[in-house]
Amino acid sequence: MTWRKALVWVRDSWSILGLAFLGLLVLEALALLICLAIPEHAPLRVLEADFFNEADWAGDYVREYRQSEPVSWNSYVYWRRPAFAGKYIHVDERGLRRTWGPESLPDDAKKVFFFGGSAMWGTGARDAHTIPSQVAKILDQKGIAVRCFNFGESGYVSTQELIALALEVRRGNIPDVAVFYDGFNDVVAAYQAGSAGLPQNESDRRIEFNLSRRPGETFWHSAGGLLRRSGLGRLFGRIAGGGDDRFPLLDGEKAARLAREQVEIYQANLRLISALAAEYKFTPLFYWQPTILSKTHKTPYEQTWIKEEDGLLALLDLVNREIQQNRPLNDDPRFCDLSGLFGRTPQGLFADYCHVSEEGNRRVAERMAADISSAISAPGESNP
Repeated sequence: MTWRKALVWVRDSWSILGLAFLGLLVLEALALLICLAIPEHAPLRVLEADFFNEADWAGDYVREYRQSEPVSWNSYVYWRRPAFAGKYIHVDERGLRRTWGPESLPDDAKKVFFFGGSAMWGTGARDAHTIPSQVAKILDQKGIAVRCFNFGESGYVSTQELIALALEVRRGNIPDVAVFYDGFNDVVAAYQAGSAGLPQNESDRRIEFNLSRRPGETFWHSAGGLLRRSGLGRLFGRIAGGGDDRFPLLDGEKAARLAREQVEIYQANLRLISALAAEYKFTPLFYWQPTILSKTHKTPYEQTWIKEEDGLLALLDLVNREIQQNRPLNDDPRFCDLSGLFGRTPQGLFADYCHVSEEGNRRVAERMAADISSAISAPGESNP
């Protein structure tokens, strides 16, 4: 090849590469425009839920939820939301959701801590209508002065809540009553990992750990993250994720083993929390949350969440049965199985598998408020 031909070849190659890069930029711009013009579905399909049909605040709420959703690293518990201020959602600098309280409280007002996942945090509800806020209102109407704190966070499992409580106690912030609302997230985490007792998405933590000391892995991990966040990556993700969203069924023996192990770990966490409570003189209360499975009268929308051969729902059903058949757990006066709370309710309460409407939160809060009231009136006694 003569030098003239070589120059022509180099010029043509760069032209082809330039045109390809320009075409890729055009495709990326088009993909971004499509993603902006056709937003992703509302989180948890909440706008489709029965109770959002006539809610004039629903659109603004969903926008705020999306803005507040990205979490930040938080030692020991992995993640928490950063501070956020909207119209319906407020998160303080500690990562705690705003909870309703009267304008003034006496100095001796009792402190009530609430722990749980997104159902306790209040996904689908405004600040003043989360479970902790509803409890505060009910107790205030009864003339019982309490300061309620919402330590709930999306995705948390019972072990993360135990750690969150221990951190508060360690710094001297000790409640009079600590309320725990669990069930669904622990089952999701067990299904994901194939092993009970781990946080959700633990496999991601394994990949991310020590990446800074592995330059090659760091490069590919970062490149993959950039690709997923690009317009083309987001558009492809929507297309690829638009099909069947069922969870594959687990092997029967494995599912039964996971269910037993999950209940054993849940009981172990309750014993640890109870030991802290005995040492630091507060009352713990434990609630197993209701899910869409236990609602016998489902609306057409709610029925869309019940899918045949759904492995997650099948595992959830097994765990619920283990909970119901566990005599020591149900004999514990501090434990309450709320899984059947909405059993025969005809109205639509669920947004998805486990998140309920503000009315649903109120019903849960009524039961909790009664127990909290008893615990406050008889401090130190194990039976609320």
